[in-house]
Amino acid sequence: MNTVDSYQKSLNSIILKATSYMGAASSLNVLFGLIRMKFAALYIGVAGVGLLTNYRVIQTFIGSLVGLGIRQSAVRDIASALASHDKNSVGEIIQSLRILTLIIGLIGALTIYFLSPIISSFVFNTNLYAYQLSFLAIAIFFGNLTGGQLALLQGMGQTKKLALFNILSGFFNLMVSIYLFITFGKNGVIASMVALSIIEFLIALVMVNKIPFRRIKLTLKTFIKRVNSMVVLGFSFMITSLGASLVAILINSLITKNISLESVGIYAASTALTTIFITFILNAMSTDFYPRLTSLIDDTNKAIDLINIQTRIGICLVLPGLFATAAFAEYLVPILYSREFENASSLIPLMVLGCLPRIISWPLGYIMLAKAASKLIIISEILLNIVNFLVVFFLIQKIGIWAPVLGSIIVRLFHIIITFIIGRHLINFYWSKQLLSIILISFITLFLYIATLYFLSGAIKIIFGAIATLSITIICVKNIISIIELPLKYINLFKKFKLIGN
Repeated sequence: MNTVDSYQKSLNSIILKATSYMGAASSLNVLFGLIRMKFAALYIGVAGVGLLTNYRVIQTFIGSLVGLGIRQSAVRDIASALASHDKNSVGEIIQSLRILTLIIGLIGALTIYFLSPIISSFVFNTNLYAYQLSFLAIAIFFGNLTGGQLALLQGMGQTKKLALFNILSGFFNLMVSIYLFITFGKNGVIASMVALSIIEFLIALVMVNKIPFRRIKLTLKTFIKRVNSMVVLGFSFMITSLGASLVAILINSLITKNISLESVGIYAASTALTTIFITFILNAMSTDFYPRLTSLIDDTNKAIDLINIQTRIGICLVLPGLFATAAFAEYLVPILYSREFENASSLIPLMVLGCLPRIISWPLGYIMLAKAASKLIIISEILLNIVNFLVVFFLIQKIGIWAPVLGSIIVRLFHIIITFIIGRHLINFYWSKQLLSIILISFITLFLYIATLYFLSGAIKIIFGAIATLSITIICVKNIISIIELPLKYINLFKKFKLIGN
């Protein structure tokens, strides 16, 4: 039986609480997203969902290109300044951040406005979408402003406000999208993206205005100094985001040209369903875990412990959801989308297999961010994106829509190896024996489970999936209980269900 001291259990409980808190908000937001996609499936169809997906990756690419990674680097700068109790620095960073996001927002808007014909021809093989793409200029402008506000919330550890932002933005996105999809069909896609960007900015603005910080008289010299600091580190973030969004555009373009726009919608639907149960873990890492790791990164032992804990909790929280998604995919797709998307259900079990590596590698990836290892971030991300694209490029004509699925699995496995090696180099990182056992057992179990599902069908598949999901849930709950500090009422409750011993 594992022994965990009282302090460690208390720390584990804090991490679990933060993860679960953001997870609850993210899960609710995911629910909003699923309802929105249901209406999208009904009113704009498979091609409409494919169109929406292409617009989003274009928006992400341009936003990354002009964003310079400022949001992520600003989080680190704010968190570091707060840790050193330097209120003047915090004030300078915040004011510089606001000015800078306004400038890059304008640059991004002008970029997509003037390049929309070229982008349309590249992605869709026609310039018929250029006019609609030009309206993304508004979404990109307000998206950059919102990113600056969220960086402030995240850097100052305002987890509750970030969670509330996620819920409110998800709710308004749902309401606006439903209205526009029903009223205008596919013509409402761009309008929904523009409307959401404005709404998100207003929500973020209200939340940030309630946060007190020391207002400093900002000189041009100080502004340049702070901007330079953010841009130097932010450049690596920009390259990683740019690479990921560029590869997404290229892959979606390959699917559109080699298969169909409808296949982009199928791939997007399967991706959305597959990532439901990992979204809240990844959001928690980016909002709570990242600033926490940044503050501890110079204390190697504490940083390693934190990464091990976050990884263990992440695996235990996500595995039951992955098991359930793989087993019931063929029923979830028509319920959450429509019969037009039924081909997505065959992709989902294999895509589920690629989710576990993502949960394991993400905490390791944050070591580079916390250490501001810009060159390593850039090199590793470029390498992974090249591998991803090449797999899809050479296989899409041979295996069709399965090519991007296979590419994502290969890349995520490579990501574990690369981030572990880099983590070992930067902070002498290692997985604890207990965590290593959990990782290996989880991989083997999930692989055998997915392989079995592909050979089963009908009632037998459902019964097997239900039993396996229930079993893995019990195991994961017991694992989490063993490493956290529980109130007495929960101890008595879990004893009744034999989840913990006497």
